[in-house]
Amino acid sequence: MKMRHIPGLILLALLLCAAPATALPAETGGEQTLQPKSPPPEGTPTRVINIGVSRQGEADVFCIDFNKPRIPDLQTVDNGAPRIYFDITDIHEWSGAKRYDVNGTYIQAVRTHHNTDKKTMRVVLDLNDRYNYRVDPSWVEDYYLFCIAISKR
Repeated sequence: MKMRHIPGLILLALLLCAAPATALPAETGGEQTLQPKSPPPEGTPTRVINIGVSRQGEADVFCIDFNKPRIPDLQTVDNGAPRIYFDITDIHEWSGAKRYDVNGTYIQAVRTHHNTDKKTMRVVLDLNDRYNYRVDPSWVEDYYLFCIAISKR
């Protein structure tokens, strides 16, 4: 499958965390391709495989790669420090960093917190406060990849 909306997104989604070699795209004739993921066995907890931020054209793009289908509900906060956040349930472990300084045009940092008691992970995108934003979430079904493109409105 070719990536239609955001070229090169899969490769750049691996920017912030080390990835298993099987998650890396293969280069074939200049086009980036990936093998679709197979559904995990019933009862498998949700796992975050990678998170990453890249610059795609006029947008900062955040992506989160799961081991099974998961589309988070986005929430926003705009009280002088604009941010987007979402919670992911059924996350039994998270070994990634608590903060990634991105210093992108629109996304300044990505913060994560794993609540081990509730098995929930919160992801917060801290945004630059100078802009009004356009937020375009997308889901790549075959790869369990959820992305948010953030650009100037």
